Amino acid sequence: MKRILSPRAFGIVLAVLFASVQPAVGQPKEAPSFKMSCEKADALYHVGESAKFKIDALEDVEFCWVASKDGFTPIDKGTGKLTKGKSSEVSGKLDAPGLLQIRVTAGKEQHIAAVGFDPTRIEPTAKMPKDFDIFWDAGKEELAKVPIDVKLEHVAKLSDDRVDCFKISLSNMEGKRV
Repeated sequence: MKRILSPRAFGIVLAVLFASVQPAVGQPKEAPSFKMSCEKADALYHVGESAKFKIDALEDVEFCWVASKDGFTPIDKGTGKLTKGKSSEVSGKLDAPGLLQIRVTAGKEQHIAAVGFDPTRIEPTAKMPKDFDIFWDAGKEELAKVPIDVKLEHVAKLSDDRVDCFKISLSNMEGKRV
């Protein structure tokens, strides 16, 4: 079977496509002091291009930012001051396929955004075992026998007057849920 994407690359592509600029977990429930957005709606770039992130100030505040490859390897950082009603810009680029993550912090508030640089060209970091397809096909056959049994639960402790959070789970093998 010919693979279009490695499992790792497919996961990264999904993460980029479903990711949005959002506050980090544990965010204070006060009004935000800034908003972030990527200049490209699809958040996809080619290696060597410069990705730009716009930071809109909702109040005067000092901020710091860190750019990292795949959220692990820091590649750049800086500081700045936001003035209410004005925008600032942070940019970064990668010289190889991967994800560029920008983390902006102002006081206790933190926002994270990520963009993909040629994510379909991300190579696996480990070699695929020779028997992987046999193992994977057997696992898919076993999982196909399990009824889906979707459950949706409201998570009050992570919800507030602006956002309702839900936990979605599906039945899995051996009576477990995912």
